[in-house]
Amino acid sequence: MPLTFPSVLTTFSTPLERWDEVFHLMSAWRAVVTEFPGCQSVYVFASADGGTVEGQVLVNWDTASERDAWLANGYTAASMLADLNPPLTAHATSVERIF
Repeated sequence: MPLTFPSVLTTFSTPLERWDEVFHLMSAWRAVVTEFPGCQSVYVFASADGGTVEGQVLVNWDTASERDAWLANGYTAASMLADLNPPLTAHATSVERIF
């Protein structure tokens, strides 16, 4: 059986004019999340196409139980983006990172 890592992948889309707001929110959020017990790493990827920025946030955990506890806590990238005014829609999915 291959070695895998429990992770959460969040995808979002934001208008280019809101990118600075989202970038600063994600930077502050990342600094806090990396201190959670069991958090291995947090990666944020983004690409701009026209007037939209497409983003992905990948949070890697030591164990599935630590990931699930964090998800139950509600301090996810999707929840932070939903708390903006106006809110941004994001979709979070539990995945297994293989490499």
